[in-house]
Amino acid sequence: MNLINKSLSGTSFLIALSSLATAEIKMPTFFSDGMVLQQETGAKIWGSADAGQTVTVSFAGKTATSKASKDGNWSVQLKGLKATNKSAALTIEAGNDKKQINDVLVGEVWLASGQSNMEWKVSNTNSKASIATDKDNLLRVYVSGNTTSIEPSHDFAGAWKDTKPENTGGFTAVGYEFAKALRKELKVPVGIIECSWGGKPVQSFISDEALKACPEAKPMLDQKAAAISKYDPATAKKNYEAQMKKWKAADAKWKAEKKGRRPRQPRKPQNPALQPN
Repeated sequence: MNLINKSLSGTSFLIALSSLATAEIKMPTFFSDGMVLQQETGAKIWGSADAGQTVTVSFAGKTATSKASKDGNWSVQLKGLKATNKSAALTIEAGNDKKQINDVLVGEVWLASGQSNMEWKVSNTNSKASIATDKDNLLRVYVSGNTTSIEPSHDFAGAWKDTKPENTGGFTAVGYEFAKALRKELKVPVGIIECSWGGKPVQSFISDEALKACPEAKPMLDQKAAAISKYDPATAKKNYEAQMKKWKAADAKWKAEKKGRRPRQPRKPQNPALQPN
């Protein structure tokens, strides 16, 4: 019996060591090389680690600690950060794991959110000369792709990019001109977080919980719930394939005759749970 207890104790100890050795700090892609932190107001840093793990965040002489919750989530605030043109490394430590984010600046951080007017790129304007010559390592934009998710997303692909010919054309034109004006006026680093998508309604970026607290949103939520209950992926796929077959025949006829308006290709079916996302 004692041998069994000792064996189990040893096994538990090894499991604990294994868990500690494989502990990993996870953070949203937003926290990556080249990022800009907000000055003065208290920059919030967050991520996940093993439940109960103490997390220490250090940057430019400032240190803050937190303990991961039961779900593994943690967050800290770095208070009193002053704008500076000199970048530094942001380090995050938990147990045996350490993450380092390099080339981090402190300055003004602004969210550029909207529809097609905010999504409009610098490359679509008459700014070819500006794209070719503008170079500013202290003006950076977080660029990400457009993605949808049924559940709230805690992370999405993207990268911080500084101002140089190969990057500038892909920036939001409105956001970029705004950032240039801030740079000229305030003379501090500026970071723009682009969150724009042409035609997207604002409720796409609001949780159902928040919408449920708004009485005016009830008809919309009821309509969405009804659509979800009636949606069948197999039926939707079958109907789409039939529509595509009909469209291909009509499009082939239009190409041959060039008469009238060209038939519009049917849209792929989308789960109502993703709408209006």
